[in-house]
Amino acid sequence: MTTKFNKFSKKNKIILSIIIAIIIIILGIIIYTDTENTKIREEYPKLYNAEIEINGSDFAVDTNLLYAIAFSKSSLDNQTIGENGERGIMQISQEQYEWVYNHMKEHKPRKWGDMPFERMSVAQFNVQYGSYLMSYYLDKYLDLNTALSAYDIGEEQVDKWLEDPSISQNNKLVFDKIPNEELKVFIKEVLDIKKMYEKAY
Repeated sequence: MTTKFNKFSKKNKIILSIIIAIIIIILGIIIYTDTENTKIREEYPKLYNAEIEINGSDFAVDTNLLYAIAFSKSSLDNQTIGENGERGIMQISQEQYEWVYNHMKEHKPRKWGDMPFERMSVAQFNVQYGSYLMSYYLDKYLDLNTALSAYDIGEEQVDKWLEDPSISQNNKLVFDKIPNEELKVFIKEVLDIKKMYEKAY
């Protein structure tokens, strides 16, 4: 004859089994997520962490965005020299260097000081210049895609495109209408890499 105690005991066993199963599932998800994030971190490391974190904070630029640009431009290799002589982790061109140097020398001469283009091969200065550029472009265009376009192909070209209503709207470039496939690949790559950094860290 089944007693009330036996019925209660069986019910508790069922509840306990369900709780254990839920805990196992949750632990499995945590372990899987941690393993997946570890793999992402291995593929997208945070090299030059101090330089990027400090300058991201100084110039109010998302550090994940800076990592993504650097990864896309140089695979985080500060010795990279581009086809047109771009230098370092963020691939600063001679033109970009001169613009930032002259602008900052005028506004903050004590902080900036004298610095030849060759110093762009030093991560500390390279990230400083790249971060300042992105901060400037983001403030000017108020749109990430447009700012990335200026970083990649130059402010002058972007300003010309913004005058063309067939490829811009509300002073922003329309991504699908950008008349440069390599630039579109760069923008998409940076945004995808940025998501990976956000996911892993």
